[in-house]
Amino acid sequence: MSSYFDSGFPPAWLDGSRRRPGRGFGDPFVDPWRRRELARREELARREELARREEEARREELARRRERARLEELRREELLARREEQARAEAQARREEQARREQARREEQARREELVRREEQARREEQARREEQAREVALAQAASDEATRALDAAAARLESTEGAPEAESIEAVRERLEREAGREIERQRRDVVLSFLDIVDDLERALDAMAPGPERDGVAMVRERFLTRLAEHGAKPIEALGEAFDPERHEAATVVAAPAGAHDGDVVQVLRTGYAMGDDVLRPALVAVARAA
Repeated sequence: MSSYFDSGFPPAWLDGSRRRPGRGFGDPFVDPWRRRELARREELARREELARREEEARREELARRRERARLEELRREELLARREEQARAEAQARREEQARREQARREEQARREELVRREEQARREEQARREEQAREVALAQAASDEATRALDAAAARLESTEGAPEAESIEAVRERLEREAGREIERQRRDVVLSFLDIVDDLERALDAMAPGPERDGVAMVRERFLTRLAEHGAKPIEALGEAFDPERHEAATVVAAPAGAHDGDVVQVLRTGYAMGDDVLRPALVAVARAA
């Protein structure tokens, strides 16, 4: 009787398709060679599964790294774009600020040149008025001197011909002419000062209409110079605000209800400044007078 070793093929029950003869029903049997084969296949399958999982993990890690690199690149590009935009905005702001400063410098230069021009014009006008006033005073003084010389000559002739009574009358005439010459000089000074008052009024109206700034300061300085020159000639503003109405020094333009703290007949507003030379009123102050209810 030959065995399965002689045929070269294992019997059918070795591959599990059949049960081993002589065993009871339901008792499984696996040959050791089959168990090793199954273990080898399971190990191979396990290694393949492990390799597949490692490959998947490697691919996932590579994908994550690529995604992180892409996101990092996007963040770098966005950061670079923001920095470039910020740099452009700062450069634009610097250019605009420089342009504003340049414009302000030009405006300031123009204001200074305008102020200098106005001061120079005011100085020339004042110089011209001084020269005109000096000429008028010189003419008046020359006329007075001429009249004095004529009176002296007439007095000398009368003294030599008619005696002391006539000399006394000539002296009286000379004094009268001197007084008239003095009054004429004073009248001319008064006319010159009055001509200055209109300019002071224009400067005050300009100050009321101008906003604070270098130009207004320049106009105020010119006004102060005019007031100084007027004071040198004896002309000073009349104090009216808060004073009782004086018809000799004030001119009532309107009557208003008396505000709190004011009495009937008090000056509550000065519409135009008045000026006086000593006791002589050059121009009365134009005022608003309070009336008690």
